[in-house]
Amino acid sequence: MVLVAESEVVCPGDKLGRDNEDCVSGANTHVYKGYVIASTLGKLVCEQPSKLDFGLDPGSTTTTTTTTMGEASGKRLPVVSIRAEGSKPGQGEESVGALSIGDEVLCRVKRLNPRYASCDISCKGNSPLIKEFLGIIRVQDVRATEIDKVSILSSFRPGDIVRAEVISLGESQSLLLSTAKDHLGVLHAKSEQGETMVQVSPTEMLCPVTKAREERKIAQ
Repeated sequence: MVLVAESEVVCPGDKLGRDNEDCVSGANTHVYKGYVIASTLGKLVCEQPSKLDFGLDPGSTTTTTTTTMGEASGKRLPVVSIRAEGSKPGQGEESVGALSIGDEVLCRVKRLNPRYASCDISCKGNSPLIKEFLGIIRVQDVRATEIDKVSILSSFRPGDIVRAEVISLGESQSLLLSTAKDHLGVLHAKSEQGETMVQVSPTEMLCPVTKAREERKIAQ
C-alpha cells in the first residue's frame, strides 16, 4: 500500500511506497533502494487503478486513470506523483542541474550548531535538482534585523523544510544561503512525535498532539 495519504504534504526524501510493489514512480518522484521517494515539497497525487480494469461494464461512465503493471507483483499499481507547491494540476516540473546566486531553493536541515545550519538542497524553485547540494545558513543570514539576537537553535530544527536564497557559491562545495527575506524560512516542520506542526504566530509552531510550541524562522 502507498505509505502516504492522498493530498498529504510530503517533503523531499519522504518514502511513498515500494517501487513496483505498492506503487510506480511518477512526476517529481524518484526510485532509491527499492522505494519511490518524493523529490520535491508538495501534495501527493495518487492515480488509482481504473475500475474498468477489473471487469466493470464497459459502458460505465467511470473515468480511467493512469496505471502501470508492477514488474514484481504483476498487479496494476497506482502511479504516485507530487504536485509541487505553487504549481497547478497538469503543470509539470523538469529537473535542473545548476544553481546561481539569487536562486530560491528548497532544502532540508541536517545539522545545527550555534554558528550555522547545514542543509541538503534538493530543489531550485519547485524543480527537483539532478543532484543535491550542500547549503549553509549562517547565523548572520537568518534574519534581516536584530541579527545579534538571532539563535540558530531557535530558528531551525533537523528535518525542517526551508525555502532559502543562494547568496554565495561558498567554498568546499557548499552554498551560502539566506532566509532574511520575509517569504523565506521554514515551510514544513514536524514535532518530536512526528506530527506536522502548524504555525500559531510569526515565530512559533505548535504540535497538534502535545500542544508543545517551538520557535522557528517561519516563511511568511
